[in-house]
Amino acid sequence: MAGGFEAEDWLPVVGQQLARAAATLAFASGEYGGVGAEEGVHARWVNRYENDLELVSAPIRAARLLAAHLWSRCFAAVCTSRR
Repeated sequence: MAGGFEAEDWLPVVGQQLARAAATLAFASGEYGGVGAEEGVHARWVNRYENDLELVSAPIRAARLLAAHLWSRCFAAVCTSRR
């Protein structure tokens, strides 16, 4: 039978997996918008890497987000895309 010390070693691992499962459920149900997300419709997609998956959620209407974090801080800006 495993001792209490061995069980304590597994607690962070189980907690991390529980947090990942909760985030995945929130993402799939549309409740996850990410940091600074505004209300409204979000585009969601999954990026697949060799040994990992990345869940991404981005607001489609970014007017409030841009006003709060870009336009209120600068006079002009050039916005480009990586793709």
